[in-house]
Amino acid sequence: MCRGDELFAMEGELALTNVDNLVLTEAKSYEDPVLISDVRILSNILLREKDAQKSPKENYFECVQTEVKPHMRKIVTDWMLEVCEDQKCQAEVFSLAVNYLDGFLAKINIQKSQFQLLATVCIFVASKFKETAPVPAENLVIYTDNSVSILEITQWELILLNVLEWDLSAVTPYGILDHLLRTLNIESSSSETIRRHAETFVALTATEFVFYQHGPAAVAVSCLGAALRGLNVSTLSSVLEHLHYTTGVNTITIKDCMDQIEESISMSMSGLSFQPSSSSPAAPSSKSNNVSAPKIIPQHYNGSKFVSTTPTDVMDVACAF
Repeated sequence: MCRGDELFAMEGELALTNVDNLVLTEAKSYEDPVLISDVRILSNILLREKDAQKSPKENYFECVQTEVKPHMRKIVTDWMLEVCEDQKCQAEVFSLAVNYLDGFLAKINIQKSQFQLLATVCIFVASKFKETAPVPAENLVIYTDNSVSILEITQWELILLNVLEWDLSAVTPYGILDHLLRTLNIESSSSETIRRHAETFVALTATEFVFYQHGPAAVAVSCLGAALRGLNVSTLSSVLEHLHYTTGVNTITIKDCMDQIEESISMSMSGLSFQPSSSSPAAPSSKSNNVSAPKIIPQHYNGSKFVSTTPTDVMDVACAF
């Protein structure tokens, strides 16, 4: 009579006999049609967003950061987008990574030599949260041209999680956009084109700091509206009214944000960063000096001094401005 452990061993041997016939494929999670079709999902997402937006977002470049500047954020987020695309990550990985980046910068003052390390860790954590097979830390080290180490990534992973208080399930424009598209009665032949255009706009808005102070719902609605307007959809006015009643975002805000998106696209095609005329002026130096020094994370670990070798294209950008 066989014992239980022997039976398990026999099952393992049987399974191993067919290993040569297995075809390895990349595992991807599938959407649950029951959840996707439930209108309560979008309602709950919008409620979460409203709770998060109760306290207005401050310009952390004026009240927290002393070394990192807006044009540096543009370069770093563009790099993050390229990494996510090259690794074929899900679209929401990039949105989440930028959300983590902004959340960290809004609380902790960092040195500019630590900026790419922080961005790398944000991609690492976001891919762990959303992907079935996250981006390996070794790959991210290569993308930084070996300016960071695996040890630094794992150490800063804990720092990031502590600063974010382990709240990784953030509401992003991409998550709202996916549900908004399902509420529209659009022909299936054009729905995919609209989705691609809107997702491209969502990624673009994540790289431009001017959209940081807009809520995720406003950005998602505006990106969808800009995609529809760019494709000359005849029912644009009625669609915008529908999106207004669905999300509660003011129609004037939607149209203003749509104009900003289209202007930022033209600026990006020219290789420039979008700076709206209504943007707030730079903060006086005295305000920046009020940032407490202990907030800066020291550049050392395990008692040994660390000298950053972040690629020069991120650092030298200050010379061009």
